[in-house]
Amino acid sequence: MSKYEIMILINGTLSEKDANLINLDLQKKLKTTKNFSEKKMGLLKTAYPIKKINTAYYYVYNFETDDSNLLHEFSHSILLNKNVLRHLITNITKNYGYLASINPKKIEKAKIKQAKFREKQKKLEMMAANKKTENQQNNDVGGEK
Repeated sequence: MSKYEIMILINGTLSEKDANLINLDLQKKLKTTKNFSEKKMGLLKTAYPIKKINTAYYYVYNFETDDSNLLHEFSHSILLNKNVLRHLITNITKNYGYLASINPKKIEKAKIKQAKFREKQKKLEMMAANKKTENQQNNDVGGEK
């Protein structure tokens, strides 16, 4: 069972009642999912204008499902609704969750990246130390004149 998160931005020029009706209509399409929860974030200013609109009602859904057809149909219905400005569907299990933390390939890649990072840090520290001693030597030589 995969965990999903969906964020939806509904047109901010609508009344709150209309936005909630659109939200309820979208929720009905996800009624067969497990552990469904919704978070209403309210009317917020967007980071940039979307279709010349600067505000949107933000909604976040969290749920579990294995039905990929359900997600496809949900995404299609969002695209048909002109009042939904943006949406983002994220599979939390594959991207961030516990399963990713025990994946041997990802762990190995992380160890390699960590080793490379440590090497670069040591080189930078050595370069900084060399530069510092060089500057001190130049100051000592310049001070004797």
